[in-house]
Amino acid sequence: MARQTGQIEQAISWFEQTLAVYQVINDRFAASIIQANLLGGYYYLGAWDRLLALADEALAVKDALGDRLGAAVVRQQQGLAAYALGDYERARPLLEQVVRECEVIGERRIAGLTRNVLGLVAEAEGNLTEAQHYYQLALANAQETGAETEAAYAQHDLGALYTQLDESARAIPLLEAARTTWAEHGNELLRLKSEAYLGLVQLAIGEQTRAEVLAQTGWSTFQRGAPSGEQPQAWLWTLYRLLNRLYRSEQAEQVLRAAYAELQRQAGVIADATMRQSFFRHVPLNRAIVAAYDQLTPQARTLIITLAHCDAPLGRALTTEEMVSVHWTINAPEDEAIPSKSAQRLHRLRRLLVEATAQSAAPTDDDLAQALGVSRRTILRDMTALAQAGLTFPTRRRK
Repeated sequence: MARQTGQIEQAISWFEQTLAVYQVINDRFAASIIQANLLGGYYYLGAWDRLLALADEALAVKDALGDRLGAAVVRQQQGLAAYALGDYERARPLLEQVVRECEVIGERRIAGLTRNVLGLVAEAEGNLTEAQHYYQLALANAQETGAETEAAYAQHDLGALYTQLDESARAIPLLEAARTTWAEHGNELLRLKSEAYLGLVQLAIGEQTRAEVLAQTGWSTFQRGAPSGEQPQAWLWTLYRLLNRLYRSEQAEQVLRAAYAELQRQAGVIADATMRQSFFRHVPLNRAIVAAYDQLTPQARTLIITLAHCDAPLGRALTTEEMVSVHWTINAPEDEAIPSKSAQRLHRLRRLLVEATAQSAAPTDDDLAQALGVSRRTILRDMTALAQAGLTFPTRRRK
């Protein structure tokens, strides 16, 4: 019931408690059902680190039960999570394995849907010809099996790709078909996303009035609040682009800020710092949103500074040869997902130290304080905290 009413966190909490009970009594079959529900909840929420951790456990249970279809579904979710984090090297073999397993057991629907995700992976990697091939395979499979939803996914993704390739005549019927299916199935978010792409195509062929109508539909919905669904930043980004090209700049800016806020919401759910960084840095869509958002704000992300080489001697002025130019990341989008100010500052300090070490530099406490906009006393306290956590870095310490 909680999942149906959109209270996803409540549903996840209930499933986690229920899973713990079944694990205590060693009921693997019941546990596997709850794990499947939990994986779906983590996917919907965007808790990719928790999804991947649970998936390993769930896969072992599915294999022990001899549930080949269930194992394929779990691997598909692993691939989807890796894709969402921009880890395409991990996503591709997982998804390819799912296709092979589904073909063996005759599960064509999941095989087709997984091919569509392989198309998304290829597109994110810049392999547009391969992406088109996968989308076409997925669409043909969905049409042969009468899978309307799977067909709509492929139609949208193929239509969006043709939009990117300026092939409007091929994009329009695909996006129209996807739009119709989403409307029939009551999926407002995906309908809006297809309509936003349709608006871009209509504008590209000179049909500004039609583009304006589609843009207004999206804008009106946005004003009421973004509809729930998986990864709404894709719709928000497309709507932003459409509004921007129609010179509705103030509205476009509001949508862009909402897209960035959605990224931050999702990043806040990812507890693993490395995965959170990958979410922002390795996913083309997320990078594009951050880059556009940065144009609205004066805050600098990076700093180029001259620091002492890590082997430079102490006790005298340094020569030019004993200094190195260092590229520092002083603010990153993933920092904002850390709610505690002190934890966020420690995270940023650690990154500066890691980057300095990688570039053969040894910063002073004052260098670090100036970069972070804090006092030297704060840096000394934070360096002590890092050392207590077992993290030490080369610096030029002044007593």
